[in-house]
Amino acid sequence: LFTDSQGNVWIGTSDGLSKWDGQSITNYTVANGKLPNNYVISIFEDSSNFILIGTSGGLTVTDGTNWVDYPLFQGVEVTSITESSELDLVVGTGGYGVIQMKPTGGYIQYFDYTCDLCNYIQAIYLEDDDKAWIGSQHGLTSYEDGDIQSYDQFNQTSVTSITPDSWGNLWFGLHDSNMMIRYRDSTFEPVPLVSFVYVNWNRAMTEDKYGRLWVSAGWGGLLYYDGTVTRQVLDLFKDTFISALTFDKEGELWVGSAGKGVAHFRPVPNN
Repeated sequence: LFTDSQGNVWIGTSDGLSKWDGQSITNYTVANGKLPNNYVISIFEDSSNFILIGTSGGLTVTDGTNWVDYPLFQGVEVTSITESSELDLVVGTGGYGVIQMKPTGGYIQYFDYTCDLCNYIQAIYLEDDDKAWIGSQHGLTSYEDGDIQSYDQFNQTSVTSITPDSWGNLWFGLHDSNMMIRYRDSTFEPVPLVSFVYVNWNRAMTEDKYGRLWVSAGWGGLLYYDGTVTRQVLDLFKDTFISALTFDKEGELWVGSAGKGVAHFRPVPNN
């Protein structure tokens, strides 16, 4: 799920891409010539307001009218997309590491020949454009001024999402773990999730205007952390895998599920 600068909500599914403009839904698939593959994994808007769509078989870009595939990513699983202040496109892939594409042409590939799981990228976050945080199936690494650092705190745990908040924290979501990790002032701190919830895949996190962090917890459903404790939203998509989150421009939270579609609602204080 992704909300663009125009307020459109983009919905990636295993059977194509949809766009909600506030009144109607438009669908895009391989069949109508818009996508290289129907399994949509990542969506991003660059500084020129182009929408980039990563799929399990390639990367495409659209201005809303024209759709163009990137030949470099033909047949490649594109798992995450972001952009640097120098307009480099930074793309995480499933098995080919991180690829940094220059706006003037050419690219740099960051590939670990000693660690296969390190090349299965789950999330990328650029911190002040000086430091790249990279979550992979092997754990967490960072890249800054040519220096690559690994973090033993993650103990080869798959890092599936990386999200900043307005309090100056950086949050790391994990695979198969009942905690998330908060990073601040060079310190990693485990934050427990609901003890009775099996969080098998924290695929997305997003902050609301009240400073609460909303968490997609896979089969654990939808959770939110208010700074003290984590709570579970019990009346939404019960017993369903929660896979994606985004806030629209009206302040409503969109929640994506596996098999039961998408729901949206407006969070209120202390709900």
